[in-house]
Amino acid sequence: MYAVVSSQQRAVKLLEKLHNNSIHASIVNTPKQYASYGCSYSVFFDAKDLYQVRQAAEQNSIKIKIFY
Repeated sequence: MYAVVSSQQRAVKLLEKLHNNSIHASIVNTPKQYASYGCSYSVFFDAKDLYQVRQAAEQNSIKIKIFY
């Protein structure tokens, strides 16, 4: 699953927070059809971790533009 954020800086911050919580994730290029929602980078993670990703983003004031 992917989380599109508004900037590379926010993608890196979210990735760090997820890794700190033992959630495997990585930064990937955002597909063109979703790039209009944010920056050219997204955070990729396992769909089973969706709740934790939402929590980490909310707790760190990182707005997720769209999940896909």
